[in-house]
Amino acid sequence: MSGLTPPDKLPPDDWLKVQRIEKDRSRKEEDSSKEESKPHPILFACLTYIFNNLLNTFFPQQKSQVDTIEKQQLIDDLTTFKKKLQILSTEDQSQNPEFIQQLSELWHNLLEDCNILNITSQKPDLQLKGIQDFIHTIQLYPQSEDHTLGYYLTEYVGAVWLPFPFMEMLKKLHENYQNNPEKSDLGQWLASLSHLLAPKEQTNDNDQT
Repeated sequence: MSGLTPPDKLPPDDWLKVQRIEKDRSRKEEDSSKEESKPHPILFACLTYIFNNLLNTFFPQQKSQVDTIEKQQLIDDLTTFKKKLQILSTEDQSQNPEFIQQLSELWHNLLEDCNILNITSQKPDLQLKGIQDFIHTIQLYPQSEDHTLGYYLTEYVGAVWLPFPFMEMLKKLHENYQNNPEKSDLGQWLASLSHLLAPKEQTNDNDQT
């Protein structure tokens, strides 16, 4: 016969202790199960890398098509982002929540597009490198502030309120462009985007002719 004491024979205090132990054990097992069910970002990146290597090995034509589609999505998002900056250059949009929301969503799309291409791309791409440098410039603007434009674009997408420094940055970008387009930060960004998108814009011109 087992040496364990049946629950109904335990003193009340000991029985309460057993109940607490069982509850704690059940809670830990439940938490552990939840943690295991969450996809780990590093694991996801590794699986994506492995999948793309297999795709590149056994289906190189399909892999090339996937890269082309992803690259085109990046170019399309960057083109739309440029159009938003052009609107900001001519009109003060710092008090326009809808505009800021759209700008932030496009910024997130650009980051996601670049991350996907970084994982899937099998060879260096000068245009992609230029786009990444452009994004890095915005992420660091302005260097004198605690939080940059890139920070606000990333953190406040979908927010019901907008921080005052965020709106002030957009207003300053507009005003500086109006005062001196070529030397303003916004003017330089638009020039960089025109250079990065030149191959696509030239292709579109050729298609129209």
